[in-house]
Amino acid sequence: MNRILDFIKNKKNLKIIKNFSALTLIQVLNYLFVLLLIPYVVRIIHANNFGLITYYNEILVYFIILVNFGFEFTATRKISLNIDDKLEIRKIFWETVFVRTTLMFFSFLIFLLIIFYAESISNIGLLIIIFCKIIGLTYLPTWFLTGIEKNNIAAYFVFFSKLSALILILLFVNNEDDFILYALILTIVEIVIGLSLFMYVIYKYDLSVVIKPNLNSLFSIVKENFSIFLNIILNQYVTLNFFLLGFFVSDELLGYYGGAFKIIMPIMIITWFPLNQSIYPLMNRAFDEGLKKGITIFKKMLRPILIFNCLLTLFIYVAAPLLVKIVLGKEFVSSVRILRIFSFLPILVTLTNYLTIQGLYAMKLERLSPYIGFFVGLTCLSLNLIFTPDYGVLSSAYIWVFTQLLAVLITMYVLYKNGLNVLERNKNS
Repeated sequence: MNRILDFIKNKKNLKIIKNFSALTLIQVLNYLFVLLLIPYVVRIIHANNFGLITYYNEILVYFIILVNFGFEFTATRKISLNIDDKLEIRKIFWETVFVRTTLMFFSFLIFLLIIFYAESISNIGLLIIIFCKIIGLTYLPTWFLTGIEKNNIAAYFVFFSKLSALILILLFVNNEDDFILYALILTIVEIVIGLSLFMYVIYKYDLSVVIKPNLNSLFSIVKENFSIFLNIILNQYVTLNFFLLGFFVSDELLGYYGGAFKIIMPIMIITWFPLNQSIYPLMNRAFDEGLKKGITIFKKMLRPILIFNCLLTLFIYVAAPLLVKIVLGKEFVSSVRILRIFSFLPILVTLTNYLTIQGLYAMKLERLSPYIGFFVGLTCLSLNLIFTPDYGVLSSAYIWVFTQLLAVLITMYVLYKNGLNVLERNKNS
């Protein structure tokens, strides 16, 4: 606790604290928005329409990963290392925008093929509306704001846009047939956030002079980002767990698993995402100055993160019955045991992401990350196929925890082989 207080009091860490607070606020707002809206929307548009919208949004996730293409790490790193060079920042900004725009058009082509050849799509119009979110997400410049450590700006935009969406939905979504309008409002809000924040960044940070990258430069950027992109795709084994479970258990058991999943996922995102994004620029600069300094900062940050997440795991385990009762209701009492298994995930997921992002990525070893992702993903798939048919939802939950622990151990070993011994005590601490 004293270490955490000393960190907060240090004026040098003010930017990190501001960015961490802003990113946490964004995640909390997203969670609260869903929490406040879902009960109303499900009652109005009914579960079948809400389920269809949720399913189409899951399809969109893979296109978002394609458009992001790892820029939230590579572009952020470049900007943080060239923060005082305005010309270089402008060059990085427009190179990233050009590649993301190209990937957006490529996504549209894939999407058109899906529409023409997928016979199982029950509502093409709804899918098109939801897919158009990709426009706003393509131009959302959070990667740039993270690099210059100004994520508090994004927090303001997100707050007002979510509030506007909430008001519009409450005013205009009044019956079952309004499910298309509900999806349209959310899509328009995403586009408005992305484009308005994009224009604000261009105006505020003097980026109006467009620097067109040449073709060789674009190919070089794609090659540089491919390892991180591949690693993110391979690490979708969490979704794979859920998908495979649907083949082997009843809808009722799947509902209990899904209930625990809905509680644990926002907690994990809120604990690891803001932290990693806010300290990533600092860690890049530290490792850029030298391995010794990078390791010192890396370990200094690691200890309070471990302590906090251990306490969080303990809290979730003890409070699982109360959390299930409040969030899901009494009928989901069977989710308690699953949630208690999941309670170990915040520390494991946070540690995996910290070791990968602040370790491998900051040390420019991202080329190694897809191998870890492939091995862990293959292990997860194999264990699910072996155990889930006989042991159901509990085995799936244990497998998720085990594979996450495996990811931690393998990443620690890879870092050790490259000069960063996570277990060795920091001599400067």
